[in-house]
Amino acid sequence: MTSTEITATVLPVGVSFFLSLGIAWTHRRAFRGTAYTQDYAHTLVLIATVTAVLVNTIRTDVGIGLAMFAAFSVIRFPRNLGQSSDLAFMFFAIAVAMLAGTGSPVTAAIVAVAGCGLALWLHQSDAFAPHKSGHVLTLSLASDADFESMLAPTFGEYVEESRLLGQRLSPDGGSIELRYGIGLKQGIGTANFIEALHHSCGNRRLKLEPVGQEFDVER
Repeated sequence: MTSTEITATVLPVGVSFFLSLGIAWTHRRAFRGTAYTQDYAHTLVLIATVTAVLVNTIRTDVGIGLAMFAAFSVIRFPRNLGQSSDLAFMFFAIAVAMLAGTGSPVTAAIVAVAGCGLALWLHQSDAFAPHKSGHVLTLSLASDADFESMLAPTFGEYVEESRLLGQRLSPDGGSIELRYGIGLKQGIGTANFIEALHHSCGNRRLKLEPVGQEFDVER
């Protein structure tokens, strides 16, 4: 193998590796959830590097490319990613690696810088944030309780909009668990709302969780 061939092989992989480090760093900075994992950042770097190697190999040998296509056709893509943005960053890393692997390191660098800049801008500007924060309310009541009449006064005073997401009867049939998606009225504090709920429900167990999505998103 000549020095030119070595350079043609190592350069795309090296460029992809260093650009994927920037993508992984951007993902960490722009991540908004609570379940960030170092493992996913490592996965972004590895998948970009491996993609660059594969694309560079396919470019030089079509037969190996067909064999790789047959092998990868049986691989299932993971569907348990924590957030939608995780999927976007994975495809972003793959796209940059494909550009680097096909011998376009300058284009790959431009795309990486532009994509990372866009992701950071969306994060810093809080673009497309909901107009008001939502909460998921989970509470337990007696199974024979008229929960709609019980909760109506409190919801009428504190809640701007609400939606029943689900209800589940306990195994012994003595209590029912309710889940509501709610949006509090402007200026209403969660402490006051929880205190009013305890008063209405007889100090039954309840949980109020803030969410960043609309109520119709399954969680």
